[in-house]
Amino acid sequence: AEVALRQLKQTCHDSTRAHLQAVAGVMDPVQGQRYLDLISPRLSDHAHAEPFGLK
Repeated sequence: AEVALRQLKQTCHDSTRAHLQAVAGVMDPVQGQRYLDLISPRLSDHAHAEPFGLK
């Protein structure tokens, strides 16, 4: 069960990162990079104990 949980967390992380990169991709390049620079640390620190939020 722990292996499955780790795999699900990784899938969630990868999917969220891909979504954030897609969002940044439709922005002005400078703003998109700024967005990724702002939000990427939050994603890396996310513990999956609650939904990922931008607040």
